Amino acid sequence: MNRPLGTGAGIREVARLAGVAPSTVSRVLNARIGGVQMSAATIERIRAAAAALHYQPNAAARSLRTTQAQSIGVIAVNLLHPFIAELLRVISAGCRARGYHLLLGQAEQSSTEGRLLGDMMSADRVDGLLLLGDVLPEDTRTEDMERLLQTHSHVVTLGAHPSVAGELSILVDDEQGLSLALDHLVALGHRSIGYIGQRIGPESWEDQRRAAYRYFLSAHNLPYAAGADLVVTNQIESIREALRSLSALPDRPTAVVVGNDLTALLIINAARTMGIRIPDDLSVVGFDDIPFAALCTPGLTTVRQPIESMGQLAASALLDRITDTTPALPLVGRIPKTLIFPPSLVCRESVRPQ
Repeated sequence: MNRPLGTGAGIREVARLAGVAPSTVSRVLNARIGGVQMSAATIERIRAAAAALHYQPNAAARSLRTTQAQSIGVIAVNLLHPFIAELLRVISAGCRARGYHLLLGQAEQSSTEGRLLGDMMSADRVDGLLLLGDVLPEDTRTEDMERLLQTHSHVVTLGAHPSVAGELSILVDDEQGLSLALDHLVALGHRSIGYIGQRIGPESWEDQRRAAYRYFLSAHNLPYAAGADLVVTNQIESIREALRSLSALPDRPTAVVVGNDLTALLIINAARTMGIRIPDDLSVVGFDDIPFAALCTPGLTTVRQPIESMGQLAASALLDRITDTTPALPLVGRIPKTLIFPPSLVCRESVRPQ
């Protein structure tokens, strides 16, 4: 219940009057702005609201807030995706080794959940934020990141669009990865090559991989057919429809590059039920090298993202900033705002010469 004006308001009333988040009020009134960018007008508006409402920070609570929460907030685009799950395993191990725990949240793409989770994981609850994938809504992505940076001193992104990075954005080189896959197929004699991916959003990693596929075909004078460049969901009927479309093309692709391993594994499974032999009828190359890629039959040839190295760097870079620790690895101390990891190609049985 709101307190009457002049009877000693709470921090939420001050935030409401000033038009900011409660964590922003806490930062200003407890002198914990640090390196967070905040305009003089915002600071003055918060102080004026506090004075008007006769707000007094609780001394005991303020002393508790000077200590760190010993936790990291992680907002992921899909906690159940095998690639994200493997990243979380690595990140969690790195954080536990330094006495930190993870507070997890899932934000579906194109929703406002990422923004809401960022507000819930306030600076009083977590010492820093790690974003896995493009978790912020496409239409307000830049504004939402600026909002997060107003309330969190430390934000690191992994696999997210670099233009909305916090202190550091960690990515894999998608163009190089697609080139590795396509060079391999061309060397094996494939000339008609399709692409199957998901529609996530403009400038997402999926669109960047699709753009790299189209650029490669153009640069190497290979035929491009719109009918061989397909968008699917991870529903089995969507996968089967894509395979039927490829099979019906006049110049039927002999190979297909897939935007992620999970979709590639579903393609292999669907092909088996449709009588399409992998790799005899269709060679398949994935992207990620999740653990399941080596366990399916046939084993999936795929572009490997260095999950272990990327996850370790994400955790250590964020914790080093939180604790103001000089990185143990010289490289980490000199990393740019955006760090791009090189991928590699892992050859298994899902590809054969044409």
